[in-house]
Amino acid sequence: MKDQEFGIYWEPFISLDGEIKNGELHLISCVLGDDYDSEKHYFFSRESTEKLFSIISLERFIQLCRSRHLSGLEAFLKRKGIKYQTHII
Repeated sequence: MKDQEFGIYWEPFISLDGEIKNGELHLISCVLGDDYDSEKHYFFSRESTEKLFSIISLERFIQLCRSRHLSGLEAFLKRKGIKYQTHII
């Protein structure tokens, strides 16, 4: 898969963006709140990225994220056995 950046959704106080670089997927979820702001980063190895996109196309993946947001994404990844790492800032 070629290197690329893409936006998945932007709503008034939340957003989700993605990037594929060197065959690895990285997602960044941002939440803006009254008391604090946070970011959650999802890191996928090259193997996990390949597995994910062998199951679902990038376009369908973006649609899944838009319709089900992060909880639906995490449930999908768990059902499919796709491993990832997260980091919260």
